[in-house]
Amino acid sequence: MIKVENITKRFKNRTVLKSISFQIEKGEFVSIIGPSGCGKTTLLKMINRLIKPTSGKIYINGENIYDKDPITLRRNMGYVIQQNGLFPHMTIKDNIEIIPKLEKKKSEEIYKRTIELMNMVDLNPDEYLNRYP
Repeated sequence: MIKVENITKRFKNRTVLKSISFQIEKGEFVSIIGPSGCGKTTLLKMINRLIKPTSGKIYINGENIYDKDPITLRRNMGYVIQQNGLFPHMTIKDNIEIIPKLEKKKSEEIYKRTIELMNMVDLNPDEYLNRYP
C-alpha cells in the first residue's frame, strides 16, 4: 500500500504540487495523467526518494519512506522509465536486465523476471525483447 499525505513540492518560487493526498491499496493499478509540467514525474520521483518533498509524508506498507534506506526502497519498487531514461544502444531486454545483472542475480532468475515484467505491461516478449527503445 502507498499512502501520500499532504505532499507539497516547490522548486524555488514555483509550487509544482500542493497538498496532494491519496492512498493506493495493494493490487490496485493507478494511472497518473495530466498535461506536461503538472507534476506527474515529480510525484513519482518523490515516492521513490529521488526528490524530497517540501512538506508532507509518504508511506509504503505503513512505513515512512524516509525511515528506509533509499537504495533498498528503490530495489523493491517497480518504476518504468520512458524516453531518456532508457539506454538507446541497448535492447529492451538489456535495459530491463541491467540492474539484476549488476546485483549478480542468476541468469535463469533474471530471464524469468524479465518475461514476467513484459507480460505485466502486456508486451509480447517474443516480439519486443530484442528491439531497441
